[in-house]
Amino acid sequence: MGIKELKYKDKINGLNNCPSTNCIEQNKEAYRFIKNEINQKSFLPVGLENPKRPFNKDSDKCKAYSGLSMFENEESAKKLYKELCKRNKRPVKTLKSLGNKLAKGHLMPIHGLCSPANSTGHFTLYEYKDNNIESIFSIIGELSC
Repeated sequence: MGIKELKYKDKINGLNNCPSTNCIEQNKEAYRFIKNEINQKSFLPVGLENPKRPFNKDSDKCKAYSGLSMFENEESAKKLYKELCKRNKRPVKTLKSLGNKLAKGHLMPIHGLCSPANSTGHFTLYEYKDNNIESIFSIIGELSC
């Protein structure tokens, strides 16, 4: 196999340390919030989905324009979802922006680079080019505020 190229490399060229050198290929379960159904739009970085949203730091731009938010387990995904609902005084807006379903998939090294998970179990996947990431995910439940 040739050199692995990041899917959105043209969006992040010139950003400092993007993705971070601590991102590695992994073999692990992943959970993601999605809207209604699984399709290519379900796996679009937030900065491409909402181009008007401002990002200032290179690290934020890196995640926004090439990263996909994921969780290590179902519990951490649901817990953070509930916290985001509480922070946002308008739950309908939360559902609209984050989605109303939880999907599960199994990431392998061929899919991309994963950042280390933070204390909430959240990590970022930097997808490789020519991947069909949505094909490895299935809806496992509903999310609600």
